[in-house]
Parts: sequence; structure tokens; C-alpha cells
Amino acid sequence: MGNYVERAVDAVAVHLATSLQAELTTVETEAGLSSGDLAMPTIIKHFRPDDNRSPLLQVYDDSGIVEGDQRNGLWVIPVVIVIQYDGDSVVETGTIHVRRYVTAIMRTMVKDETLAGAVYTTNFAGGDALRLQGDNSKTRHLYGLSWAVRIQEREN
Repeated sequence: MGNYVERAVDAVAVHLATSLQAELTTVETEAGLSSGDLAMPTIIKHFRPDDNRSPLLQVYDDSGIVEGDQRNGLWVIPVVIVIQYDGDSVVETGTIHVRRYVTAIMRTMVKDETLAGAVYTTNFAGGDALRLQGDNSKTRHLYGLSWAVRIQEREN
């Protein structure tokens, strides 16, 4: 079963690594930003709350396999994408910035629900925002996006 979870997480991470930059550029243009204002995040395939890189995308499974159809070899794996962005002490500016990342991530994921054929399908399952205020110079913004990733069992 771990293979299905690994395939789901890998598929999402690879899809974001290969397709997100184009959507970040589109969002920059729409928002009147300069090229590179929305830097391509570092992507890791696990949850690591102590990682201080910014911007950072953490892609990981939420709870293993939650649903399965043995007859048809179809498995549902909840995958979470967390965008982490460190802004300055002006919370509103950082909030707007992380929302732009969320827009680009959502567009990237819904544009190709099979992730270039790596999975059967993906469906958005929800999102959650969190802000952590540090000292007066920094605010960490986190936004989690949950996806139901369906993996079709491969033929031997």
C-alpha cells in the first residue's frame, strides 16, 4: 500500500515542479508584479515544520489510503500541499503574497487533473490558512491545500 501513497505524493510534487512556474508568471502578470516577484518555491515531499526556507512547498500524504476499490484497483490518497512564505511585519502584504501562490498552485493542479497521466484523477478537498507572528520583523504564512488523489493499480 505504501507504493500507492508514494506514487500519489511523487505525482503531485513532480507536477508542481514542472508546471507551477508558468502559473506563477501568469499570476505575476495579472497582479502587475515584476518578473520573479513570485519565486519558484523549493519543493519537498514530506511535512517538516522546522524548515525555514521560503517560499517552500511541502507535499505529503495526510493519512495514507482512505478509500479503495479492490475490484477496480482504484485507491484514494489524501495529499496536502502546504505553501510556506515568510513575509515582513506587515501581515496584509504577506497574506496577499501567499494568496497569489495559492492561486498559481490551484490553477496548476486543476489544469491537468491526471497530472500528465501519473494518476487517475485529482480533486480539491479543502484548504486552511495559518499565520505565525514571530518577532516584529517577520510573519510566517502557511496555506494548506488538500487533494484527493486517485491512483489506478498498474497492470503487471
